[in-house]
Amino acid sequence: MASTYEPIIKFWVKAEPQSGQVIFSFSEYIAALALLFVVISISEYRYRLRLALAGRNTQRKAFFGAVAVGFLVLATDFWFYNQLPVPFFLNSATNIKLFLGVIFLTSLLGLCYTVFLKPPQYRKPSAVKYAEVAYQIIGDGDRSKIQTLLSELGPSLPAVFEIAAQISDVIKPEQENSVPAPSPEIAASNDFLLLLADPRVCEVVAASSPWFAVDAVRAYQLLEQKNVPFAGFLRNTSRAFFRNKASAIYLENSGYESGLIGYLKPVSSEIYGDFRTVESCASAGQSPFDLDYKELMTFDGEQAEAVCRCATLFFESYVKVTSGRAHSYALTRLMSELSLLVHGLERLNQPSAREWSNPEEARLDAVVDFIRGAIEILDAHEIPQQPRQGLAQRKDSYQYIAELIFELIFKSTSVNTTDFISWHVQHNSIWGQLFGLGETRAHKIVRTRLFRLMFDEIKRMDTFPNFKGARILAYCLNVLGLKPGNRHEGYGKEDYPLRKLAHDWVKANYRNLVENHPKVAEACLTFRVEYDAENHRLVKTYADETRKEPKQSYLELD
Repeated sequence: MASTYEPIIKFWVKAEPQSGQVIFSFSEYIAALALLFVVISISEYRYRLRLALAGRNTQRKAFFGAVAVGFLVLATDFWFYNQLPVPFFLNSATNIKLFLGVIFLTSLLGLCYTVFLKPPQYRKPSAVKYAEVAYQIIGDGDRSKIQTLLSELGPSLPAVFEIAAQISDVIKPEQENSVPAPSPEIAASNDFLLLLADPRVCEVVAASSPWFAVDAVRAYQLLEQKNVPFAGFLRNTSRAFFRNKASAIYLENSGYESGLIGYLKPVSSEIYGDFRTVESCASAGQSPFDLDYKELMTFDGEQAEAVCRCATLFFESYVKVTSGRAHSYALTRLMSELSLLVHGLERLNQPSAREWSNPEEARLDAVVDFIRGAIEILDAHEIPQQPRQGLAQRKDSYQYIAELIFELIFKSTSVNTTDFISWHVQHNSIWGQLFGLGETRAHKIVRTRLFRLMFDEIKRMDTFPNFKGARILAYCLNVLGLKPGNRHEGYGKEDYPLRKLAHDWVKANYRNLVENHPKVAEACLTFRVEYDAENHRLVKTYADETRKEPKQSYLELD
């Protein structure tokens, strides 16, 4: 007799064998997984970098999800092949594999979304991961990988600076006993900015990623407290820009040569054309104009022109922001760099060095062009000058320019030859270019300041005869001549005060120099100015091939 109790639903049933139709088999899983690994291996490094920066959770979830799907596919085949008991609602291998296929496809689409549609961004939770990956890439020194890292990091730069700047919220000066260490994320962000100062990174920025430097400067400008280690990156990147003649700095020379980029100057204007940024970095000890003096000594005319063009952008910003009267660490060091840029003029004394185009004259011309541009800027903005009694405490723009011209004049006196080159360097390249092409308010102020510097140096020989003062005097006698001239009319009337002061000093003191300091007295004369001991006068012989005898002028001594 059959039992009267029959369960309505059987929970466990015998697994039915798989039908001939297979939606997601283990072989297909292995093929898809192998194809994924191959695609990742041969894909562009950018996508592998995005996976590396996606965070440990994303990669871990994708890995363990793929492992789980593979084991479940194998378990499904084993279970249904041996017809082991299964719950009645799972008694379909096709449906189970369909579900596993959806999970696998979702994991793949999630990776694609991370890699292609929404790449990882620099955030506080991922700061440590970014710093670790960047350290590995920069340490390896692969330029293509560094360039990829920079392109991926560009949109996240504001977050990097914002997180790094929070270090001031942690370390407070008033805490005497203990200073709490910053969080790992804040420390990693500061380390990340220090990593960017690596010369290999800066070389890549200058060669192929100039917009990264622009983005970095803009992110730095957004900070209220500029307490992040950014100055090292900007200084090293600036050096790389000037070193590499194929960099964006050289393509922004003029609109005539480079079109729109030459007119806008987007890179050089952002890096050098903002006074506050450059001054902030200079105050931190590393200015964009802090060039390595060893490299500076190897610059040619094109590189010197690029430096002076960027210096003009900075000087104009300085004048606009400070009205040309504020102390500036960056401007002080820039003037020193420009003075160093004019070196090696003494090589022109050798006939072999006097070519149509030589680097020494090209560097001098570049610095003279900067001075002319600076004077035009001072005129355009009608900058007032600092009263003389205040110059001892704080220089103004006119004093900076006058001192730079003084240094150029002093260095030009090292050219002392028997041909035209000496006159060309001292007069045509410096004096004629700066004071012979116009007479504006700024020209007058700079000229007056320069005259004071030159005569003070000459006057110092009253008590201390020295070669520097002697060379400045020699320049005056060569360029300004031995004739007194007229202070109210005629050629050279603007130079009359300095010429009169120099002549008066020579008349009163040159005989004493000849008797007591003969070498200093000799340094006061150029190749065309001689001392006539018999008649006790100076004689200047002009180079004039049209006359039967060369023209001469005299300065009678007391």
